[in-house]
Amino acid sequence: MPRRPNTMLPGTLPGTLLGAMLLALGAIAHAAPQRSVPGAGPAVTRPTAGKATIIQLGVVAPGQRVVRVINVLNARAHPVTPVGVISGCVCARGTLPLAGAPVLPQGHYPLVLHLVARLWPGREDVLLRVRENYGGKFDSHPFMITYRVENYLRFPSLSWFIRLASLRAADLPAVRSITVRRGRNAARWDRFICRSDSRWLTARVIPLSQGRYRLRLRISDPQLLGPRSANLRFVFKSRGKTLAYRLTRPVWVRVVGPIRVDPSSIIVLPGSQAEQHLTVKVTGGYSGKRPNLRILSARYVNRGGALCPKLSITTGCTVGLKWPPADTARPPARRVVSGSVHLQVRDGKQRYQLHVACIGM
Repeated sequence: MPRRPNTMLPGTLPGTLLGAMLLALGAIAHAAPQRSVPGAGPAVTRPTAGKATIIQLGVVAPGQRVVRVINVLNARAHPVTPVGVISGCVCARGTLPLAGAPVLPQGHYPLVLHLVARLWPGREDVLLRVRENYGGKFDSHPFMITYRVENYLRFPSLSWFIRLASLRAADLPAVRSITVRRGRNAARWDRFICRSDSRWLTARVIPLSQGRYRLRLRISDPQLLGPRSANLRFVFKSRGKTLAYRLTRPVWVRVVGPIRVDPSSIIVLPGSQAEQHLTVKVTGGYSGKRPNLRILSARYVNRGGALCPKLSITTGCTVGLKWPPADTARPPARRVVSGSVHLQVRDGKQRYQLHVACIGM
């Protein structure tokens, strides 16, 4: 017999089930998107033509985290034991607080859905399967999670990154502006605040007309050369209250100065033990009479990787990187390289900073 989720509360008459479901579906269709929390009640569902069950989350924002509790009914004539959840996407997972506990016929067990919405507007479907054990046999109960993404804000570029044109270090501090618009998300907010997580980038919001806003970005710190990245964090307000949703957009810009580092990034191949080198050179825009470059310090900043190199300043303008030998006892996923080399360079009385990204497996 196919199973279906049960949204009836204890003591509810069977004749009122259809009316309760219709009222709940209408409420979801007209409600503004909000963050779901555990314990908010069973999700409204309806069976599809096959065995799958549709869970409608409504409209959510890009990257929004949703938590929903679904009560699953055991419609079999004998007890079942939920044992696990299989997800068709890394963006969603399910947990079973009562995993391993038998559920009697007509009983319920909770399925907790954890989902991170995709970043692009549009409809998305995610499949979850709950594995059940009944009488020594295993079966799966499929759930189709459906939702639609609508933006709080619309940016001029289709890319998720806010990419600014290259700047000369001699022109810093500099100001660049972009115009954003209110998105199609029905969430009610009347203003937003934008802050940067880096000291070299500040943001100011200037309201315009017809749902348009100007983001005034100020880039400073002329001593930091090469590619830079930072995050803009948006907080939305409604009548003075802060909404739960947070929006983060990366910003990327390149600052060109009188010196550069070669190569500008390092790719680490699996099992590579050869020493790699970074060399500081002058650029075509160098205005000094004779370069007097010296690397004062070099340090590696780990950003979650499992491997870190040993750094050595071999000459006044070159740094050597020696990666640890391959460890066959570690699985490949543990040999991740994710970080950057930070160089302090002096040219006469002027000092600069250069960052080189290191990535690989």
